[in-house]
Amino acid sequence: MSSFFSKLWSLVTGFFPTIDVDITTKSVSVSVVPSREDLEKMSKKEIDVLASEEYGINLDRRKSKSAMIDQLFAKLDEQN
Repeated sequence: MSSFFSKLWSLVTGFFPTIDVDITTKSVSVSVVPSREDLEKMSKKEIDVLASEEYGINLDRRKSKSAMIDQLFAKLDEQN
């Protein structure tokens, strides 16, 4: 039964952004990455500006929107 609850908890918490708290500097850093669905609603230029300004990632705008989103998520995974 506890397996069921742990799976349910994982499913529920997957819908919420992650909040990192660093108690050594008494600061809170919240990094919310837009979902793929939210990025699909944006233009290629908007995705490029978001990646550049928010995450310091330069994307190749010659690629398709889907490829740009894949590249963004891959670069974000590399950073973590």
